[in-house]
Amino acid sequence: MITRVKTTRLHRLFVPAIDTLIELRSTVAGVVPGMRRVLANMQPRARSGRARPGCVLRVEPGRAGAMILNRDDEEVLRTTDPAYLLAGIEYELFGVAVRRARKHLLLHAGAAARHGRGVLLPGGPDAGKSTLVAALLGRGFRYFTDENAALSLGTGKLTPLPRPLHLDDRSWELLRPRRTVITRHPYHPSDATRRYARPAARLVARQPVPVGLVAFLRRQPGARARAEPVRPARALAGLMRLGFNSDRMPRAAFETLADLLGTARAVRLHFDAPGDAACLIDRLLRGESSSG
Repeated sequence: MITRVKTTRLHRLFVPAIDTLIELRSTVAGVVPGMRRVLANMQPRARSGRARPGCVLRVEPGRAGAMILNRDDEEVLRTTDPAYLLAGIEYELFGVAVRRARKHLLLHAGAAARHGRGVLLPGGPDAGKSTLVAALLGRGFRYFTDENAALSLGTGKLTPLPRPLHLDDRSWELLRPRRTVITRHPYHPSDATRRYARPAARLVARQPVPVGLVAFLRRQPGARARAEPVRPARALAGLMRLGFNSDRMPRAAFETLADLLGTARAVRLHFDAPGDAACLIDRLLRGESSSG
């Protein structure tokens, strides 16, 4: 049952990691505190004043127990599931961040860090990014992101962008007991095995780090974890293709990635078992052998 509040709850939320101001209006109880929990690891701050928000999201009740999410007066989601509503708001927030990013290059990649250096895990959908990031957290890595890696333009440093993890059942088990659950509802209605989880705060990175390793993922059933070198030119082309906003800033993106690959090791990581791959990544970051 939806509880409606008499007055619109207005919340202006600034997320420093993505330099985005979002205005959230809701006449449905629980939405604003729910988003605070979802984004807790990103340390959002309430902000007053007249600064123009990146977008205005409005939640209002509909018929038959539905909740409607509007972005700038356009309906983008209608659901009866409060957990899915929060996931939809989070998805819209990061869509705005990708469209408006000016200080960071955003890549379709997971990312974590240990030994003072970061590892980028570039890959498309179902490449195993979230699963491998979960395995790395189990080895003591710090969490940066599971699919939206942010590199500071100019320095190339990896910036924490700790969205909630989007995990399947197999990955979910890898986080135990290091996870803090937001919800066990599916993130996507078409995939009932998806989980939506927030890693414990002690596992979340707070400061940018240089990238020491770029591991392009190639998940193969039965494959032994091994890494083969990738030439810098090929790695650069691959990262440019996986940029969410590289087409809007091609020169800055190219220069940032070229500088990064001048110092970071680039490999293609073949694996099946996430735990074995995480162990190999740990060794690679320490400068050890590239074979499993």
